[in-house]
Amino acid sequence: MKICNSKLYSSILFQHASFSKQEMIFFEYLKEICLQIKTDPLTLKFLHSPYISKDEKLCFLKDYPVLLSLFDILIDEKEIHFLPKILKAYEALLDYHLNREEVIVQCAKPISTKQQNEIRKKLPTSTDVQFMVMPSLLDGFRVYWDDKMLPLSSKDLLHSLSEITR
Repeated sequence: MKICNSKLYSSILFQHASFSKQEMIFFEYLKEICLQIKTDPLTLKFLHSPYISKDEKLCFLKDYPVLLSLFDILIDEKEIHFLPKILKAYEALLDYHLNREEVIVQCAKPISTKQQNEIRKKLPTSTDVQFMVMPSLLDGFRVYWDDKMLPLSSKDLLHSLSEITR
């Protein structure tokens, strides 16, 4: 059994997208086809079927012209089911390229929009901030910033975010 190297596929795809300055277009197309595969299981069966010609499969995928060479390879290698993993690896490359970071703020209780905006102001604008209520926390916050986890009290949250972003 062959193992698909989604990082390799996504890296090559990202290089191609960067060369043509279409990183976001490639990303949107990948998301769209992955959503279609996720919501309609017959799509994947169609793309895997040995009874349907490669030309018919590529014709089905014609709405994604910038991805046709990737689809061509994945169909030949019978690895089309790895598209979601390729999307995830591509998104990580895109985030790195655009200097986007992800911050997850877990709180014991819901916080107001005003408080959320105050936290967002302390972070770089390219940062994607998600807020989650975690009743298992008795008090305070847990902040996940990429690979770091910061357990903080309510009082320390804004001060700590200011220190990190310097």
